[in-house]
Amino acid sequence: METASSEIGRLPEKLLVRVISLTSPVAASHAASVSRAFRAAADSDTVWSCFVPRELPRFAKKQISPSTASKKALFRRLSCLPAFIPRKLMHMRLDKATGAKCFMLSAEILQITKYRRYQKCCSCCFLFVSFWS
Repeated sequence: METASSEIGRLPEKLLVRVISLTSPVAASHAASVSRAFRAAADSDTVWSCFVPRELPRFAKKQISPSTASKKALFRRLSCLPAFIPRKLMHMRLDKATGAKCFMLSAEILQITKYRRYQKCCSCCFLFVSFWS
C-alpha cells in the first residue's frame, strides 16, 4: 500500500505551486515540511513572487545585493530589513505573516517640525484614569 506522501508526490508541481501561492508566506514556509514535492513547490520563485511587490525593483535596486537571487531570499531580506525609498523619504518592509507592505514615514513628509506649538483647547476635557495593580 502506498503512503500518503507518495500520493501527494503524484500531483503536478504546477498545481502545488498554484495552491501554495494562494496562501500566506507563513503557510508557504510550513508547506515545505509536508513532503519533498511540497518543498520543491514552496521554494520555487513562482510562489514567492506572489508575496514580493511588483514595483520593488524600481526603488530598491541599489539596496538589494545581487546575492539575493531567489524571491524567497528577497522576501526574507525585506521582511527583516526595511528598504529606503529615497525620493519619498520613507522606509518599506514586508510583514512576515501576511506579506503586506508596511511603510514608515519620515517626519519631514508629515511636516512635523520640532518647534510645533499646540494651543490649549478649553472646551476639551481629558479624563485620565490610573489603574492600580
